[in-house]
Amino acid sequence: MNKYYLMAVGIALLLICTSFVSSSRNILENEPVNIKNGMLYCDHTGYVLGSGSNCWLYEFILNNPSNLTCICEGSGGFTSSGAWSNDGFIYICEYGTGILLKLNPETCEWESIGGGGTSLYGLAFNPFSEKLYGSSDNNYLFRIDPNTGEQELIGAFGSDVQLMIGMAFDSEGTLYGWDLGNDKLWTIDTITGDAAEVGALGINLNYVCDGDFCKDDDILYISAPGSPPDYIYQLYECDKETGDCGHVGQFPEDVDVSALLIPFDYNPENNPPYVPSNPRPLNGTTGVAGGRWFTWSGGDPDGDNVTYDLYFGNSTPPPKVMSNMSNNGTGYDPPGEWLVNITYYWKVVAWDEHGASTEGPIWRFRLAPNYPPFPARDPIPPDGAKNVPVNASLYWTGSDPNGWDVLRYDVYFGPNLDPPLVEINQSENYYDPYGEGDMPLFQDFYWRIDTRDKEGEVTTGPNWTFATGVNCTPPPPAIDGPTHGRIKIKYNYTFYTTEEGGVIFIVDWGDESTIERIYPTSPDGQRAIANHSWDKKGTYIIRARTEDEYGMVSDWGELEVTMPRIKTTTYSLLQWFFERFQLLEVFLRIMNL
Repeated sequence: MNKYYLMAVGIALLLICTSFVSSSRNILENEPVNIKNGMLYCDHTGYVLGSGSNCWLYEFILNNPSNLTCICEGSGGFTSSGAWSNDGFIYICEYGTGILLKLNPETCEWESIGGGGTSLYGLAFNPFSEKLYGSSDNNYLFRIDPNTGEQELIGAFGSDVQLMIGMAFDSEGTLYGWDLGNDKLWTIDTITGDAAEVGALGINLNYVCDGDFCKDDDILYISAPGSPPDYIYQLYECDKETGDCGHVGQFPEDVDVSALLIPFDYNPENNPPYVPSNPRPLNGTTGVAGGRWFTWSGGDPDGDNVTYDLYFGNSTPPPKVMSNMSNNGTGYDPPGEWLVNITYYWKVVAWDEHGASTEGPIWRFRLAPNYPPFPARDPIPPDGAKNVPVNASLYWTGSDPNGWDVLRYDVYFGPNLDPPLVEINQSENYYDPYGEGDMPLFQDFYWRIDTRDKEGEVTTGPNWTFATGVNCTPPPPAIDGPTHGRIKIKYNYTFYTTEEGGVIFIVDWGDESTIERIYPTSPDGQRAIANHSWDKKGTYIIRARTEDEYGMVSDWGELEVTMPRIKTTTYSLLQWFFERFQLLEVFLRIMNL
């Protein structure tokens, strides 16, 4: 009797336990009951992308997934996963191809961006970096260009991950993923793709299990099919610290969820631009000789585009004179004259693209007294030049000790020792004597440049002369230097010419190096020294040409050099043998051996 009694009690207990488990599972799959302690529902809006009764995009409140509102009617495409972007669009991957799509939830309009190549399951958008990531069916992390859809392989999740079926970024910019097979939560390194385990989810995942973070409360929500035979989709909230998930509720029976999206308003705090600093002219300096240019340091801590307003005047605070400048430096020539021994004030206000501004301090400086310009110099043709081409133009260099001055020139030119004034107050530092025509051949000419500054100071230049003639092609230069050497050692070579006046030597070293233009180093301008080394053994031809100041180029001058193998002389055993037995050496010579 005891035996049957115990058996009956055991069967009863088994039935009670089975009933309890079944009841508990039914509650888990069908009732919106939160079974986790300490987690709060997010009453934020969520979106579901999937197939339903003549609808493919739904809106709902996260704590009530059974009550869906249709947003886009009709039937959608076959997609896998999705991600909400900063601009309010939804990125979606086409199932099987990985082609990136873009959906406007307000108009229900699709845009095919492109890319593809690798089938993707999970999709996640980082609101901080605005970068899009995907998890592939072969268990790799990809970075996806939101503009083109192009996929860039980052790295594998690791051998412990079975199949990363979904991914999402939390409110701090950390990427999380959940895998099919282990049913675990992972954090993912977006630089390497390596995944680190967080913990078990406590739910059974299937091939379509998307999710997203409610970034207001930093809670992860995952949608997953329920138990057979109906596989009705359930919504779970998960603890990102442990991975443990609790049941929120059930979606309607006729809705298959392919993407779960939770909108967010990403409005990062805007920081104003940096305070303008490092002014030029330096604050408080006197005797400034270049007041026409202003520079400063600027920028923005958020990397925003910055524009600047310039304030300048001889009173404080100075008035605004320029606006919306994109560069942190400008030339500004105020109306009227620069005043010496007067204090000038200036400041800069920086603006970012969001309308935030930062005002810089007021800086001051005083100009140096005005000095007359320097005499004109560096004439071309050079003073005393012969055989100048009849179509040559005149060039010179002008400068002024006061850097802000604007210089102009009076040109005196003619065949007489006291040339007449032919051009007055011109801004260019060149003059064409005969315009479209040519100067007479074999004629002496004289010229002078007087330099004027804006304050009316005039500096008379020196008298220069040249003679026209037939400018012959200069002779090839001579090349002098070692003709034998070793590789990877630099050797000096001297280039000579008999051509008078300014010349340049054009040198080809005979290897794969760039052809050089070498300027003379001797006082007479007819000789230059340069060095070179060769990396490979062989025979090379150094070639050089002379180019005169009017662009005439000579034929090539050449010098052959050889970089032989490095030979080492050793005291061989055979040499020692011949020295020891000299008669044997004589005998071998007689035998022609």
